[in-house]
Amino acid sequence: ISKEPTMSSGNTEASEASNGQCDGNHVAILDFGDVRETARVILNGKPAGDLPWPPNRLRVEPFLRSGQNQLTVLVTNTMANRLDPAPLPSGLFGPVRLIFGRKVKLEFSSEADA
Repeated sequence: ISKEPTMSSGNTEASEASNGQCDGNHVAILDFGDVRETARVILNGKPAGDLPWPPNRLRVEPFLRSGQNQLTVLVTNTMANRLDPAPLPSGLFGPVRLIFGRKVKLEFSSEADA
């Protein structure tokens, strides 16, 4: 996790992690916590999505595979830190978490159907 107080362009973080099975009955969400300002997420070489504002979360089960997974995050800030004498915090502050959950099917009916 990087914290570049004067960053005014982009910074790339790369990491590998092992993952258990993610079957069709589960969802997988990558939660990036605190990101300043935007992030582009690449998982196993495929673009998984962009995070332009909080909450900084993505569903990632289509991109996960069993075993090792490669995660790359490009965090981009604005030019404000280059121009402002009092720079703002910039970077990926986290915490970064992979959250698994079970899929739930909800069925709604109107009172007319009852």
